[in-house]
Amino acid sequence: MTNSRTLPSDPALTPDLGVGSDSRRGAHAALEFHHAWSMALQSGEALDERLPVSVLGEMSKCEFFYDFSSPFSYLGATQVERITAGHELVWKPMLLGALFSSIGSPIVPLATWPETKARHALYDAYRWADHWGVRFQWPKKFPQKTVTSLRAALAVEPARIGAVSLGFFEAMWVHDQDLEDDTVVAAVLRARGLDADAILAETKTAVGKQRLFATTEEAGRRGIPGAPAFIVDEQIFWGQDRLHFVQKALEGWRPKLPIDLATPR
Repeated sequence: MTNSRTLPSDPALTPDLGVGSDSRRGAHAALEFHHAWSMALQSGEALDERLPVSVLGEMSKCEFFYDFSSPFSYLGATQVERITAGHELVWKPMLLGALFSSIGSPIVPLATWPETKARHALYDAYRWADHWGVRFQWPKKFPQKTVTSLRAALAVEPARIGAVSLGFFEAMWVHDQDLEDDTVVAAVLRARGLDADAILAETKTAVGKQRLFATTEEAGRRGIPGAPAFIVDEQIFWGQDRLHFVQKALEGWRPKLPIDLATPR
């Protein structure tokens, strides 16, 4: 029997609503996490080595699901274009809190962890930033409501969404700015030659709200457990520390798994 949640038909309602999703898919995603980690250990792949750009295989597609409120989404965003070079990359902003609500996860998981676990997650973020050679600082205001910035990113043409998204990520995770402030959102847009006033106005329309509603609903429907997440050939890879798996998948890698994690149950 499926335990699902139904969304209101009006996407203009509060963005904190959960998206429709079978809650059991969260368990499937967790199995993928443990299986992937086990494979990495067994194969001897080193997580502390920089990943080479993929040059093998035919052009594939990588779908990148993220929220600006996620530090590991920021770290993944700094590398995803390099890892997917030669392949199609689709940027898909989603509302992480709504996704978490739909799968029964705390809205801010970090806030529910024991202090020791939370501290080491923070250490890992700084270690990965140093490893990738990118700037990073934990913002004074955390968490932040990123609804407007996510809608703004989805309002630009697809060819520019990556650059705009990186701008929003850097505003929060490099420059310690508040994405809840529309002047910050506008500054990021203007710095990239965009009409900030028009885009901000669009984020308040039903159409602007529906775009974010749709990507968030898609994430839940396809079984994504959190952010960042990468989908290649219907394989879900959760976490920026799985980018070596993303690279291999783009080259045709598809390991045999005990269950089909890409198929909703």
